[in-house]
Amino acid sequence: MSNLTLTMKNIRKELAKSNIVLPMHVQEEISKRGYFKKDIIQCMWTGEITEMQYHRKEFKAIIEGFDFDGLPMVLVVGFYRENRNKLAVITAFPPIKPKFKRVI
Repeated sequence: MSNLTLTMKNIRKELAKSNIVLPMHVQEEISKRGYFKKDIIQCMWTGEITEMQYHRKEFKAIIEGFDFDGLPMVLVVGFYRENRNKLAVITAFPPIKPKFKRVI
């Protein structure tokens, strides 16, 4: 088990160390939504954790921030299943539901 915790400070630290995985199926999924790696990075730098979820025995951080163009964006980040010392982007999407702070 990793000593890594899901805080914005740790997520940004892992991002700076290139220790966040963007699995191929997630890359394909987010590209269909018009996002690029630069959008993911920008959202992590500008975002804040607005919710923690526990699903399938895993913690996930919901991050609300802005993409590279300054538009609201939501990321879901959790531990990478193949290496618990790394984080992974689980998904990224535009905030269209009213439960988010900023809605498109």
